[in-house]
Amino acid sequence: MIAAPVRRVHWYTQIAPVATVIAAVLLDLLWIPVPGFNAVAPAFAVMAVYCWAVWRPEYLPYTGVFVAGLLEDLVRGTPLGAGALALLAAQGFVWAQQRLLRSRSFEVMWLGFAVAALLAAVISWAAVAFSYRAVLSPWPGAMQYVLTVAAFPALALLLMRIERGMPRPA
Repeated sequence: MIAAPVRRVHWYTQIAPVATVIAAVLLDLLWIPVPGFNAVAPAFAVMAVYCWAVWRPEYLPYTGVFVAGLLEDLVRGTPLGAGALALLAAQGFVWAQQRLLRSRSFEVMWLGFAVAALLAAVISWAAVAFSYRAVLSPWPGAMQYVLTVAAFPALALLLMRIERGMPRPA
């Protein structure tokens, strides 16, 4: 009996997706000195979760996404779990649509991201509104959604360069 070759996975292949999601969370938290911009800044963490969930889902554990979302909630001051729930919803959407999203063009991937980002934005808005027991204006969230979808190609290009530099499974 011939033994199957052991598939060696480099340490950076295993941590790159979660590390870039956490970096995107920190990028989300940057303060830009433009009045009102921080309330509508693009959701970079949703972009990173979506990209890794499409390209390398085996290296993006749900626990890593959950912890990144909790980190964002803790630092941002939003209700605990709102960001985590939104990121997990985006990852779950990709999981449900993986066959459609994996082998298609960038335009299909971008359209899929628009749907996933809308799902994440609605869940985040609803979780915050429910937590505060108030009806919040949807306009800041809608503007953030538009900016997030518009900024997606730039961050996806950067993440694509990182992903292509990672070794392929044997």
